[in-house]
Amino acid sequence: MDARGAKVVCLAGAAAVSALVAYHVGKYVQRRRSRNAGCTSLDIRPPFPPEIVALLTSSVLCYLSTLADGAPHLSLMNFTYCAEDEKIIMSTRRDTTKFRALLRNKRVAVLVHDFPAELRQRAAT
Repeated sequence: MDARGAKVVCLAGAAAVSALVAYHVGKYVQRRRSRNAGCTSLDIRPPFPPEIVALLTSSVLCYLSTLADGAPHLSLMNFTYCAEDEKIIMSTRRDTTKFRALLRNKRVAVLVHDFPAELRQRAAT
């Protein structure tokens, strides 16, 4: 098998793992929503279930949604998941819209992008 074929196999394997994690997270969310049938949103807080931990440890990108001047503000962010503290760590400069929005309103929504970190590292090589 040549290097290109090996890369395709690697990418296919990573995509399969990503799909499996997304499936389990989806099932977890469905179970939580069925228990809280009247809810329009779902808060997932620590301690995180294994499906969420697997997603957070295998991903590096997320979308952070804040409220800026009465309108939603969406930012693509790199993040690091610290498993010991069960925290998602992101950074931003102080002169950004998202920083000012966070000072005014601490409530956010986070959508974790399900491209595994290993896939990004392999694609860069």
